[in-house]
Amino acid sequence: MSSHDMKNPTGGVHMGRVMESPDPNGRLLEKIVSRENMDKAWRRVKANKGAPGIDKMTIKEFPEFARTN
Repeated sequence: MSSHDMKNPTGGVHMGRVMESPDPNGRLLEKIVSRENMDKAWRRVKANKGAPGIDKMTIKEFPEFARTN
């Protein structure tokens, strides 16, 4: 009998479900908006002399905007 066929002692949930590893993308949004990732992205934009986007904000204007918002 494999662990996937066994039920936990209280019944109900198959042990295979309990033993599965967590979804590696489960906290993806938190990783994307982490301070470390945002700083890394900003350094790349600044190094590339990034052009204004749809909001027309320049890289000179962004630091003040980011501090207040």
